[in-house]
Amino acid sequence: MNYSQILEQAKEGNLDQQTILAIANELASKQHIADSYTLLHILGRAEATQYEHLIRPYLDFEDDPMLVALALRILCQYWNLTDKYVGVL
Repeated sequence: MNYSQILEQAKEGNLDQQTILAIANELASKQHIADSYTLLHILGRAEATQYEHLIRPYLDFEDDPMLVALALRILCQYWNLTDKYVGVL
């Protein structure tokens, strides 16, 4: 899969549910660890709030502050869940 192209489609709001599901499955499989940032970003920009459970664990990635920052941005800014995660902030 071309993640860069899929991310651009997500930003434009042009991702179909099948692609979103495939991205969520890849993130959940942990086989694409090197691509975690992009996979998270795709789900965030696709407004795939049903996958909050896949984003939330990245709040604990202390060894990778960029992943933590992106997870916070997705949950709080993109998905407006700040009230739910105010304790993390």
